[in-house]
Amino acid sequence: MIAVFAYHSVSDIDYIYAISPADFEQQLAYIKENFKITSLSEFEALLKAGQMPKQNMALITFDDGLKDNYKYAFPILKKLGIPATIFLTTGSVGGSFQTRAGELEALDWREVKDMHESKIITFANHTHSHPDLTLVSESHLDDEFNTSSSLIQNNLGFRPTALAYPKGKFNLSVQRTAEKYFFLAFGNIGVILDAKNIDMFAIPRIIISTLIPRWKFKLFKFPLYWKLKSIFGTK
Repeated sequence: MIAVFAYHSVSDIDYIYAISPADFEQQLAYIKENFKITSLSEFEALLKAGQMPKQNMALITFDDGLKDNYKYAFPILKKLGIPATIFLTTGSVGGSFQTRAGELEALDWREVKDMHESKIITFANHTHSHPDLTLVSESHLDDEFNTSSSLIQNNLGFRPTALAYPKGKFNLSVQRTAEKYFFLAFGNIGVILDAKNIDMFAIPRIIISTLIPRWKFKLFKFPLYWKLKSIFGTK
């Protein structure tokens, strides 16, 4: 089984997608104990080969690029020696990002470069302005993907190979456009139980929020839990 964990904010603010630093460290320790945590490049190589790991494997990701990722999550990741990927909304860099909790401060390019140079963090594409991609034209899709990737390349020296659809929203048209720019894209909910038949532009993730109690988080390591969930839609 391959589980991709998707975080947003690591802070103590009142926001459904904000996990406290203490809870974040506890969750990472649990993941590290029960999964082999991989980098994005290793994850891509595994899927390209169509192979399933012999043991549970995990990829740690973040969406948006909030400043608290640098202030709180980054030190914990370094402490535990865990690689992670941040899907960066480039239009917010150096400014703020609009969430249900209001405007939250975003990373600036100095912080992005510091994390990139650490080799712990990999950056990938989360579009430039974070729109609902299912509601924009194909030319707008091209602009969102290309602008974000170009900014990452200009500042970090590489062009990202992965995309996370904003809010997980996509359709066939969005997927087909994404295929022109990326090797894979994340959008669905769940885990990977069969790497041979996976849709590379609809890769599932587990969206972490304050609605997930600790007992439920501990079930995520069991493939049977996900099989039953896919069959019965268990919550």
